Amino acid sequence: MKKREKPDFSLSEAGYWIDPSVIPEAERSLLLRFLSDSSLDGDAESGRRARFLKFAMVLVTEPRHGDTPALEERAQLTAIIHSIGGDKGILGALENLSESNIEHLAAFAREVGYDDPPVISEEAAIQLRDRHGLSDFLEDLWNRLQVLACVTERANDNLQVGRTVKRAQDRARALVSRLADYHFELCGSWPPSNNASWFSNFAGKLGELVGAELGLGTLRSGLLEAKSKRNFVDVQKEKIKRGSSKQPVR
Repeated sequence: MKKREKPDFSLSEAGYWIDPSVIPEAERSLLLRFLSDSSLDGDAESGRRARFLKFAMVLVTEPRHGDTPALEERAQLTAIIHSIGGDKGILGALENLSESNIEHLAAFAREVGYDDPPVISEEAAIQLRDRHGLSDFLEDLWNRLQVLACVTERANDNLQVGRTVKRAQDRARALVSRLADYHFELCGSWPPSNNASWFSNFAGKLGELVGAELGLGTLRSGLLEAKSKRNFVDVQKEKIKRGSSKQPVR
């Protein structure tokens, strides 16, 4: 059997460094020139202008996920589904195991469990040394494969093959939304929404650096998204404030 290295199945929670060199000096100078037309005070080193530029660098350098083409994702999911439950899948193979073949497997499972040096994990080796270790392992494997097949089929059914373009649009809108919200956080006001404004130029140039094309529609939808989220948060805060100010009924 070909030895395979176990992939990393963990969800990414990795941090990242804010590396100023990610933005080339020429592009950084252009971004600063756009900022000079804004109401943000300061310069590249201090003030709200510096903080806004630093936040922009965070957006450029943070890791992005979900860039795998949807057709490729579908092929990956389909391969899992077929290998588990297809005509020649592992569930069918396990289902057809004869009782004598299970006994045969169990004998060699105990042998593998005592291999020195070990060829499997210590936990698995301890399980296989038991008389019923393989039976327990196969039952657990069957259940887990059923779960994986169910999850994979659900994911595949809900995968939109035309999603590649939508992802780029979503990324562009999210970029505008986060920039706009940070501007509101710094100034208490929203950046301009017209296509010739400093904000449009700044966001557009930043979009180029992350591979996201920004049009006027994206600019306006991103601003609308930021305002909606901010309004929702404010409403929730007000509800909490009102709730905490109510006197208990005696």
